[in-house]
Amino acid sequence: MINILIIGLGSIGKRHLESLLISKKKLNIYIIDIKPIKKSLLNIKNHNIFYFNKILNFRVKFFLTIISTNSDVRYNLLLKLLNKNKSENILLEKICFNKLYQYSNIKKLLSKNRTNVYLNYPRTMWKSYIRLKKLFKPKEFKSLVFESNSWNLCSNSLHFINLFNFFTKTNSIKLKNEKIYNRYFKSKRPFFFELKGKISFINSMNQKITLVDTFSNIDPNLSIDTNKYYIEVFERKNEMRITNKNNSKVSIKNFYVEFQSVLTIKLLNKLLKKEKINLSKFQDCVNSDIIFLKSIYGITYKKFGKKNFAIT
Repeated sequence: MINILIIGLGSIGKRHLESLLISKKKLNIYIIDIKPIKKSLLNIKNHNIFYFNKILNFRVKFFLTIISTNSDVRYNLLLKLLNKNKSENILLEKICFNKLYQYSNIKKLLSKNRTNVYLNYPRTMWKSYIRLKKLFKPKEFKSLVFESNSWNLCSNSLHFINLFNFFTKTNSIKLKNEKIYNRYFKSKRPFFFELKGKISFINSMNQKITLVDTFSNIDPNLSIDTNKYYIEVFERKNEMRITNKNNSKVSIKNFYVEFQSVLTIKLLNKLLKKEKINLSKFQDCVNSDIIFLKSIYGITYKKFGKKNFAIT
């Protein structure tokens, strides 16, 4: 039997569970959440479901643990998990943690631990982005721009920074410039906050990523500039436009968004078969994640005098 642990059964946790229930292999699925679980989930015929309201010493080794809680409690939950149980693989939702020291502590802990810890920046698993990457070499990449309306700049920027690192084969950035609106906003989750405006980073190859959250009513647009191609990706429209700079020829291709309800079972199967996984490990993301958080915290302290700016 394959033992799976899900900590946090909110909106994302439910998508992970839905995906795992597709598995043709029988699973023991342990669920930890402070809210009571629906009885219907305890009567799944193909799998065994166990519900708990806290982390215990379960006396089993988990093949995969998914921690899909809010960022403010994820660090302590991860420590409890590693202290009381063994898990071969762990998947963390973004943003991993809210405190910079927590990244450093976990990095040190994992250097002595054989657990594989992946961050759930799923775009690098999408077949459309994997195919797109084959169009150019990392050194040919020039810039990436993502612009949309009210897409949660603080909470979701790391998804695109991770994609930027995926295309450029780098793992560190530095703040280039910012133009943030002179106010901050409450997130949809209590006690968390958001910013709107424009923020840019560069890497060691002087390649640039710009992220824009605007009040304007525009369709989400991700554009990539390379030596040979200019590429526009419209995820909501399932469309990608590729312009060849040499002859100005434009080709329009289908683009497929892969949802979490599909990706989690895909991840599990690849782990079981020991196949390559296009998800970044914690150690490969830590530099960019920390620099992004330092940049946001620096901006919010400078503009608003706010030290505790919690991002979900």
